[in-house]
Amino acid sequence: MNSLQLSIGMLCISIYFMSVAALLIIFIHTCWFDHSQDAFVKKRSKDFPCGTCRYFTGESLLKCAVHPFRALTIDCIDCRDFEPDSDYSLANE
Repeated sequence: MNSLQLSIGMLCISIYFMSVAALLIIFIHTCWFDHSQDAFVKKRSKDFPCGTCRYFTGESLLKCAVHPFRALTIDCIDCRDFEPDSDYSLANE
């Protein structure tokens, strides 16, 4: 083999390992972000009125029928569309 083929081979191997490392870092960051978001929601869940709202479904794909992107976030604390769920209040009395 000549030195040009050896250099190209080493370059391809280097690019491969850097790509794998970048994908691994992205995967770890995504998992950490999801875990920290879940921990934040669990810690602050008593502040969120969603669990007692009529429109809250509790499903992972559609948490709220009115504001699906605001459910269980800081934005939902002062939700104008909040209506207490009568079934929830009767069950907890």
